[in-house]
Amino acid sequence: MRRLLSFAGLSGVLVALVGMAMTLFSGRINEIAIWHFAAAGALVLIYIISRAGTFFRTVRSRQAMLGAVVSVYTLLVVGIVVVINVIGAFANMQIADLTEGGLYTLSKQTTKVLDSLKEDLNLHAFFRGGRSGLAAVSEVDRLLRTFEAHSNKVHLSVVDPELDPTTAEKFGIYQDATLVLKYGDKSYKVNTITEETLTNTLLRMLDDRPKTICFSTGHGEPAIKGNAARRFDGMIKLRNVLKSRNYDSIMVDLSTAIDVPPECTVVAVTGPVTPLATGELALLDNYLLMGGRVLVAQDASSESGLNGLLERWGVKLNDDVILEKLVEGTLSGGGGFRPTHMKLSLNLWVTQYNRAHSIAQDLSVVHPTQFQKARSIGKIPAKKEGLRVTMIFHSKKESWGEKHVKKALAGGKAILNPKDGDMPGPLPLAAAVSFTTQSATERLHGYSRQARLVVIGSTSWMQNLLMDESRNFNPDLALNVIEWLAGMEEFLAIGSRSAAARSLFLRYKQKRFLFNSVVVFMPEFFLLFGLLVWWIRR
Repeated sequence: MRRLLSFAGLSGVLVALVGMAMTLFSGRINEIAIWHFAAAGALVLIYIISRAGTFFRTVRSRQAMLGAVVSVYTLLVVGIVVVINVIGAFANMQIADLTEGGLYTLSKQTTKVLDSLKEDLNLHAFFRGGRSGLAAVSEVDRLLRTFEAHSNKVHLSVVDPELDPTTAEKFGIYQDATLVLKYGDKSYKVNTITEETLTNTLLRMLDDRPKTICFSTGHGEPAIKGNAARRFDGMIKLRNVLKSRNYDSIMVDLSTAIDVPPECTVVAVTGPVTPLATGELALLDNYLLMGGRVLVAQDASSESGLNGLLERWGVKLNDDVILEKLVEGTLSGGGGFRPTHMKLSLNLWVTQYNRAHSIAQDLSVVHPTQFQKARSIGKIPAKKEGLRVTMIFHSKKESWGEKHVKKALAGGKAILNPKDGDMPGPLPLAAAVSFTTQSATERLHGYSRQARLVVIGSTSWMQNLLMDESRNFNPDLALNVIEWLAGMEEFLAIGSRSAAARSLFLRYKQKRFLFNSVVVFMPEFFLLFGLLVWWIRR
């Protein structure tokens, strides 16, 4: 009988461990886990009652007192963790998100949009089965609850279209798992419920002004139409990114225009390989004087004839190409890196941002942007009163501006030589210019009269090859630039990110050290320690 009671006590401990494991893996205390805890409590209680006499004699010993103190502290820590998780579950509160891209918290873009709500936003979720149907889609359920928890102006209601066909017919619901967003007198239906689609829909509801990006054409600029998989030098991906934020993109031939089309929110001159005509430059200058918005992006070695215009606005495109030293080598048999040679790289990873400016306020060293064939930007004394020029981001300290551009682009040797005019890094790659016009009439579509100009010494970062959110933050930078130019800076922030695969490459010595530490030395230590304790107590 005593052996059976001892087995009951041991079984109770094991059943409790199983219940805890089920709770940890599922993320909540379900009905099966509760039954496990109840059974474990009953088995342990039976064992304690059967050993009551022995138990009371044992607890008076010094070892028992020390064990009790340790147990109390352990239970206290576990209790605090359990209470925090229970509070978080019932209050829909997330304590921490340790993922690299913040996959389980709302992005800064979304929180800014929610914080700007002036009226109540009603989210009507139509799911077969009502609350239980929504809970079955855990990611959507978590997302909608997080939206509701962030702002007291967001209200979530779940409707079963089969039990409440009147409400479903009122909103025109014919498909399960549909979300209706209602803000003021506007309402939108969303079938693909993700943070990105919800945020973009909210942006459309908050600002329904027409927004069009007019890309110049006629000078060899990259195309904005076509197949992104086949045109690495095109800007089809950029067009899709802008479309996701409700910007239309069109091509405009300024050489045949009398004035900038009135529907243009921003005029983008990106990567011309032949100079713009005098009339086109005058048209852009006059457009800026009237409070227009212009983006200029120009690779190294390309002659666009834009410097005369840009210098009147306090910036210039330097005649150089930014290079970085790249050390290449091999891994030796022992796992060490053996450098073999050093070459120059036209590929730049930028992590130095001027976060005082709206465009870069949410970019940091963990938000790298990628450029190729970039030239530096210069700042010249302002010729207009009230003109403000701000450098947005810079190349690394190890870079320099090489004056022998054609030789460097052809793969020739180059070294930093200040006597030839080379400039050591860090070097500015982008500038933002603002100027409040004094005599301009109110801009079209309700935009302010402040002229805005962004000049970036590269076009490659906007093209299909480098417009890839899984590798860099170029899409975020593009949206920040466009939205600042369009006067939408209140919504500037890093958008939501998708999960990305990450690989860890270890050298041979690192692998051997990791294996020996975890598989050999640690188990060996605990075995020896246990053997020592047994030997002392035997």
